[in-house]
Amino acid sequence: MANKTLTIKEMVQAAIISILLGGSLTLAVIDEQYRPTFMDMAKIGLGGYLGLSLPKSKGK
Repeated sequence: MANKTLTIKEMVQAAIISILLGGSLTLAVIDEQYRPTFMDMAKIGLGGYLGLSLPKSKGK
């Protein structure tokens, strides 16, 4: 695996996503009635992070 240093932006994004996922999972365990809502929040946050993180392909 290549040795890549993370930028400040990438570290902040990773921290925010970690907090979002951890909080959503914790709330989903505590409050079973709103579990689907918390899971949707986690999916949207993770999808947004992946969309920003993955390199974009260049057009022709």
